[in-house]
Amino acid sequence: MVPDLAQPQESGDETRLAALAVLAQQVRDLVDAVVLTDVPEKELTAVTADLVALTERLEASRRAGPGFRLPRVRTGGSAWARQGRRAPACATAAPARAAPAAPRGSRC
Repeated sequence: MVPDLAQPQESGDETRLAALAVLAQQVRDLVDAVVLTDVPEKELTAVTADLVALTERLEASRRAGPGFRLPRVRTGGSAWARQGRRAPACATAAPARAAPAAPRGSRC
């Protein structure tokens, strides 16, 4: 699935920020997919190679440090929500300190 690309609102920084926000959301969706995938190792290796190539494309013109913070944007919710499921509590709450190991059979 290809997300809707950010439509240029104005020339300059606002358009770039919008495009970066869409890219950042797609990366979040990728992380959800990585955590939940059951594809074979061969496919994992192929996807990893694709990600290496994409990373190299972005790093080809890299600045010294972040110039701004990207806002979180909602573009259809998380993979959990799209699947009609709720994320387990351990996936949504950040513990104040290290938590004990999850019980055997737990999703966390």
